Amino acid sequence: MPFFLLTLLGSIVLPSCVPEKNEQAEFGYHDLATSSVTPANQGSRDIEVEPPAKTNAERKSELLTDFEKPLHSYPQIKSSMASYRDDGLLYRKGIDTPFSGRLVDLSAQGVALLEVSFLDGQPHGQQLRRNEDGSLAMEAIFQHGVLVGIKTAWWPSGLVKEEEYWDEGTYKGRRVWEENGRLVKEERVR
Repeated sequence: MPFFLLTLLGSIVLPSCVPEKNEQAEFGYHDLATSSVTPANQGSRDIEVEPPAKTNAERKSELLTDFEKPLHSYPQIKSSMASYRDDGLLYRKGIDTPFSGRLVDLSAQGVALLEVSFLDGQPHGQQLRRNEDGSLAMEAIFQHGVLVGIKTAWWPSGLVKEEEYWDEGTYKGRRVWEENGRLVKEERVR
């Protein structure tokens, strides 16, 4: 009886996890659910993915040079103190110049749940989102409002959940891991 229930459950759940045929062709999809790939979170990678031209650390360092002065010397505001206008830029309330500085939202316990640097009203540099316990939930790098490099999301356990690869705002692909660290999906735009 348990085998029958397991088979029935598998026949319901697994088909919903497989992309449509056109999605497979468009992204160069590889289903890794049954492969013996070593999880990227726990050692070597058997999947070949072109590394980005620059690491996120190199990009962050380079992007900071676009600011006229050290980033910590710019204003730091909460998201409630700013809004986007019709031109798509972020403005501090009561000021007609696009915002440059850091936007930081804190939890009641003082955890920085969101940290984003802006230059001339556009996300520029690192964006971080954290869980209530302070652990990282997401990191992305922006250059003048455009995603660049690797956008990474983490499971609450700290293992990587997903990596998206971006090149000057163009989506290049992604990898997805289960909570246990097993790599289950790889997509690559061709």
